[in-house]
Amino acid sequence: MKKYLSIAILSIFLSLTLIGQNDKTLLVIENQKVPVSEFLDIYTKNNKNVDYSKASIDEYLDLFINYKLKLMEIQRLRLDTQKNFINEFQKYRDQLAQSYLIDKNTVDKLLNEAYNRMQNDVRVSHILVKLSPYANPKDTLKAYNKALEIRKKLLNGADFAKLAIEMSDDNSARDQNTADGRLIPGNGGDLGYFNVFNMLYDFETAAYNLNVGDISLPVRTPVGYHIIKLTEKHPAIYRFKIAHILLMYPPNATTQDKESIKAKADSIYKEILSGADFAELANLHSEDKGSANKGGELPWLTPFRLVPSFVQPIYNHKPGDYIPPVETFYGWHIIKLIDKQSPPDFASVKQELLTKLYKDSRYLLAQKKIADSLKQIYKIQYDKKLLVNLAKSINKDSLVKRSFKESQIPNLDHILVKIDDHSIYIKDFATYIKKNQSLFTNTDDIQIFVNKMFDNFLNDKILEIEKENLEKKNPKFAAQINDYKEGILIFNLMDQNVWSKAMQDTAGLKAYYETIKNKYLTDEKAKIGIFKTNDAKIAQKVQKTLQKNIQKSQLNPNLILSKINKKNNVVSYDSMIIETKKLADIGLEKTVNAILSKENNNSYEIYWLQSIIAPQPKSLDEVRGLVISEYQTYLEKQWINELRNRYHWQVNDEVLKSLYKN
Repeated sequence: MKKYLSIAILSIFLSLTLIGQNDKTLLVIENQKVPVSEFLDIYTKNNKNVDYSKASIDEYLDLFINYKLKLMEIQRLRLDTQKNFINEFQKYRDQLAQSYLIDKNTVDKLLNEAYNRMQNDVRVSHILVKLSPYANPKDTLKAYNKALEIRKKLLNGADFAKLAIEMSDDNSARDQNTADGRLIPGNGGDLGYFNVFNMLYDFETAAYNLNVGDISLPVRTPVGYHIIKLTEKHPAIYRFKIAHILLMYPPNATTQDKESIKAKADSIYKEILSGADFAELANLHSEDKGSANKGGELPWLTPFRLVPSFVQPIYNHKPGDYIPPVETFYGWHIIKLIDKQSPPDFASVKQELLTKLYKDSRYLLAQKKIADSLKQIYKIQYDKKLLVNLAKSINKDSLVKRSFKESQIPNLDHILVKIDDHSIYIKDFATYIKKNQSLFTNTDDIQIFVNKMFDNFLNDKILEIEKENLEKKNPKFAAQINDYKEGILIFNLMDQNVWSKAMQDTAGLKAYYETIKNKYLTDEKAKIGIFKTNDAKIAQKVQKTLQKNIQKSQLNPNLILSKINKKNNVVSYDSMIIETKKLADIGLEKTVNAILSKENNNSYEIYWLQSIIAPQPKSLDEVRGLVISEYQTYLEKQWINELRNRYHWQVNDEVLKSLYKN
């Protein structure tokens, strides 16, 4: 027992010793003390396998000092006050703060729910009883009872499509005419196929919780009450690619017109099954001018918002299939299924789902969870009577006509609500109402509108206050935001003094190139003359003449050409420069005036190594990228030396030595 107690006491002692050591000052820059703990935090964070050797510690300390001096220079130049930086930094902070102002468990739950729903496409029909979110209780009850009555009729055997045409407030249930006189048949409440994020969240949830053939209880969404019937459910098509041939109905098509077009579609389909080229037939017959000249091929599609009869056969066919003619209100389609894809695995589609989630109303659930939890932490005070009086002071017509002004509300400078020590004024809420007045309709109840606006307004204000205090309340956020701030400021400082300067300072770059150009030399090269002829005797004559001329130091090839080509141009001459390391590929000895004769298919070549060209510095244009990189390193070293001379700094050697472990 005493042994374990001694170990525990020793452990505590060592921990306290380490804490004390970490609080010691390692570095002083312009009277600003840098504790050893700050250095160690960064050192351990940036090194996977932490090495406490003298060499490693000293090397990193050198970088750490440079980093601290750059931050000192940023303060001197006040780079953090520049407008461009402030705007960029605020955007990042807002974006990062959003991830701290949502409930991550709720997000994860919604994300998994979305992925599970993504595995199936559903087809539903609905009947809508329209109702505003701000309707009074009497109108709400009336709408709910109407929805219940509709459901009762359906359960008693009423035809869904006929009842939708008769009673739904969704006008798409009934026939409509296009501008060119074409009749678009009503969908009878049939919304076709959809997948996750295609519909309002509450509507989507109700649909995915039904079994095929089920009829839901009234489902409330921002547009009213829905009676929903699930008519089909299929393994999802993530996307599909088709080519089609469209034979369109003319406006006001008669039964005879439609029968004639159907017969033509059947005939074309038979040609395809008999081996005719689909693309050629599409180009010849299709009235979809956007795709006909592409063999009928359309971009990648999803089932959502497509005519159900067009999509339905896709579920039952495989890529490569030709689908029998399909009728839509446009006419008849002959479809070739090119490709069909199932949803990707979770890891591949996670970011896509997250992006959609953040843009969807369900995202507010994760935000509200945080707001509700903060309401238990913050002290919130307001008088509900104020909201009643405030609602009474608003002219309803001004909301309907979108002409509401804050001045309608009295006592704008009075406090409406207090959140801890933050005072929120009536004028702030009045501005919020003005901003959202377009949501109000003639049938809405002002008091309910004001109450719901206040709930949203209060949540927003609570989150705003929390957002303002994130650095104080959340060390992780504070560290992330500070890392970004320092990172972007140092980037701007480096760009100004090193990176852009190196590329823009053409005179300095050229002068620096002159000091290092001998590092970038060309390869040793050889200049080779080549005589060519198709006559073996002439080739021998050229070689002998060349050897004699070399002995006499007569090295002009034109002397040989003028002598041998007196009557006919039987010999041609050319020259080339190659790297000497490639002479072996030719078979030519690396010796000035070396000669080599070659024959290939009655063509004769005499190679003459005229000279060896020593390595030369490459031009600046040839090595610009490498020189700029070196020039940047040179400029940075110069600049760092300037900073080290500009600011007074000192390392505590005793503390530094205590960090060395081996």
